[in-house]
Parts: sequence; structure tokens; C-alpha cells
Amino acid sequence: MRETALASPPVIQLLQNYFISTWALTVELEDFKSHSKLDPALASVAKQHLAVYKFPVMMLISFPNGSLIHSLNANDLLDMQSSLLDQIQYEDPASAAYQAFLNEGLQRSHVQGAVKDEL
Repeated sequence: MRETALASPPVIQLLQNYFISTWALTVELEDFKSHSKLDPALASVAKQHLAVYKFPVMMLISFPNGSLIHSLNANDLLDMQSSLLDQIQYEDPASAAYQAFLNEGLQRSHVQGAVKDEL
């Protein structure tokens, strides 16, 4: 990902403009989850994120409070790349697939955010 999607100018622009990009190991999330008495909010977020985890790597988009918006397994990203090979001519398939994931997350965040605002 570092040499393809995360090096793509359109992806970098999306990340810089709309996301706070970070990563966590599952062992760290398990540790956060176990501290429910010390930090219930952090434990809740860790639990939510672990609930959707599938091996080997998950990409998650969430609101600042940790509510999940969108997720994608690395293997599914590879499948997206394969399907995009026929559709794109000039762009790297990894970058196109990751950019599609980010754009879908942005769209979902606007829809979910609008629903939350109405409540």
C-alpha cells in the first residue's frame, strides 16, 4: 500500500483533507477493550472495531467518537483492484480501489451525519 495507494496524489489529498489516518494492532485494541473501567469510551470503540476485524488487515473509517462508517478487508481491496483492471487505463488499480473506499466512506459519513443531525 505504501508504494501504490498511499503514494497516490489523489489518495494523499483525500487523506489530508478529510481523514485522520492511524493504525492499531489487534493486541492493542484488545488491551484498550479490557480497560472499560478506566476509559469506557475507548473500550467501546475498541470493541466496535474488533467486532468487524477479519484477518489479515482491516481498513476502517469512523466518526471521531469511534462509530464505524465503513470498513474493508485487505483481501476485499485486492478483489476490487482485480475488478478495476478492466475499467481503468491509466491509474494504478490499488490507488483506484483505495480511493473508491475512501470516497464511499465520505458519502456514508454525510448520510449518517445527516441522520444523526435529525435525531
